[in-house]
Amino acid sequence: MNVITMESAVYDNIMAKLDKFEEELKKAVRTSSYPLSERWLDNDALCKIFCCSKRTLQMYRDEHMLPFSQIKHRMYYRACDVEKFLNENLKVIRENNGRRKRSGKQ
Repeated sequence: MNVITMESAVYDNIMAKLDKFEEELKKAVRTSSYPLSERWLDNDALCKIFCCSKRTLQMYRDEHMLPFSQIKHRMYYRACDVEKFLNENLKVIRENNGRRKRSGKQ
């Protein structure tokens, strides 16, 4: 059996990270139990999901492509609206042999 020793500051740091991870995991479990129509995403979360800039989201809002709610300077999007937006903008392309292939880009 190997025994590993460490300073108490290092141990406290590890425990703090584990506690933070536990809280994030609990939060993820709580939000996943909500129906899709009740989940809300903010600008930062949607930018990560779409891999786009905040300016791109602003263009979607300006063009009335993506419904949103605004509280002060923060924008929020219902997850079901985001899903609808993605489905409406799904591009279907045809390959040479006539089969359909789904693609986000054309």
